[in-house]
Amino acid sequence: MSELSELSEASLSVADVARELRLSEPTVRRMVASGRIPGFRPGWAYRVAPGALAEFVSKSRTDSGDVAGGAAGSNEDDLTAA
Repeated sequence: MSELSELSEASLSVADVARELRLSEPTVRRMVASGRIPGFRPGWAYRVAPGALAEFVSKSRTDSGDVAGGAAGSNEDDLTAA
């Protein structure tokens, strides 16, 4: 078995990623095609390595403020300035 086919079998399909992220398959396809979600295309279908998906989710949570620091956009100063 070639290295590429082994990698493809150990990776996630667009449908798998869409289910995990609760997004549509076309949205996931666009995100992989644009490079927002790291992936590869061993033929006609995009694939995503499980580690790359985990890293994307972790980075997304950190960037949106969901991790450490509370919810994004919740600033006490905003409430007192009104």
